[in-house]
Amino acid sequence: MAAKTVCAAAELGLADLLAERPMTSEELAESTGTQALPLRRLLLALAGLGLVTPLDSGRFALAEPGQPLRTDAPDSVHSLIHTMCGPEVWRSWGELVPGIRTGRTPWELAHGLNWADYYARHPYASASFNLAMSEHTRRQAPAVLAVADLARFRTVADLGGGDGTLMAHVLREHPALRGVVFDLPSGLETAAATLRAAGVASRSRLVTGDFFASVPVGPDAYLLK
Repeated sequence: MAAKTVCAAAELGLADLLAERPMTSEELAESTGTQALPLRRLLLALAGLGLVTPLDSGRFALAEPGQPLRTDAPDSVHSLIHTMCGPEVWRSWGELVPGIRTGRTPWELAHGLNWADYYARHPYASASFNLAMSEHTRRQAPAVLAVADLARFRTVADLGGGDGTLMAHVLREHPALRGVVFDLPSGLETAAATLRAAGVASRSRLVTGDFFASVPVGPDAYLLK
């Protein structure tokens, strides 16, 4: 219940709206194209989770723990929540036991094709998934760098490297290192922009491929996050 409550808040963009100013459920309903009474119930549930704060004026304010639900927050988890608790992933969890019984992946049972082919056919869902992976990686990168001794290598490849978020952290931490970001074409769509923004594009290259089939030859080390 908590997961779907937070997912609904992300899908409706409530954190972005409440970041501007406290609002009533009626005002939020008008902005989100929803009904005020059920929306108020959702807001009260979010208040119970500590993500919003009910005010005496009848308005709701965004609480500090709710800040990461904003799309523009530095530590945003908006896309991560929206993807992992959204319809595509949620349906696959419903096939967990059938997947264990048959040996087929729950995702394939839920959608009729594997996840890579599904996202290739659904660009909007693919973009949300890629943002979710970037958000998750941004939060985990410091811990990865803390335990991985990468300075001893010349070239490192990130398998399934997506938009290059992890590689950007790696190359900023190790100025002498060169990197390879390896992923499907859909995963690499925004990788060049990420690496340019981090100032490490000159020390990195993008390679398309499927790591279930093969990996790039040449790097001294491979990351699989």
